[in-house]
Amino acid sequence: MKMLRYIALLTFALWIGVGELAAQAPNNAVLNEATESLIYADANRIARLFSQRVEITINGRSQLYDRTQAKLVIARFFKENPPVGGFTVKHKGNSGNTLYALGTYRSAKGKYDVNLYFRFSNNNSRLSEIRFDM
Repeated sequence: MKMLRYIALLTFALWIGVGELAAQAPNNAVLNEATESLIYADANRIARLFSQRVEITINGRSQLYDRTQAKLVIARFFKENPPVGGFTVKHKGNSGNTLYALGTYRSAKGKYDVNLYFRFSNNNSRLSEIRFDM
């Protein structure tokens, strides 16, 4: 009887663990896509991750944009700040329905702290906020 309880507990623990890994896989894919977009300063690529409305903050100036406008703002930022050292993630995690990553973008003009915030909806993660602060 103790053996059956042990097997049931072990099976449940494995099931929870596999479910957690499966849930993290899409999140890691989204973060990897965003990271590579920043490394290569690819506005088109990162724009595919945008939610319908995106808040963009550059050096303390924040504004809410629709997807098309946000893509143009990010493209201009990359043009004015071409990468020289790419982008590195310092920390990533989630809180409630938000996935986030904090990192550093190195450009010809200097180093920017970058915050990326993704919101979960309909089994999907969309980039809802991005911040660049020097």
